[in-house]
Amino acid sequence: MTGEMTLNGSILPVSGLREKLHAAQRAGVKRVLLPRRNEADFKALEPTATEELEVILIDEAIEAAEFTLE
Repeated sequence: MTGEMTLNGSILPVSGLREKLHAAQRAGVKRVLLPRRNEADFKALEPTATEELEVILIDEAIEAAEFTLE
């Protein structure tokens, strides 16, 4: 888990997206939640950065809770 959120639960963008996704792949993570504010950065990545990853873009902390508590 990495990143920040505001006091009202809005998810803030992160840096080093490519490195974070490659680390998730190496760790065997299957689902990654990313800030929707990083959508342009995510779409600009090469396809190998997201191989075998389910990437979900979120705006609010409550969305993260819903996906992680499934």
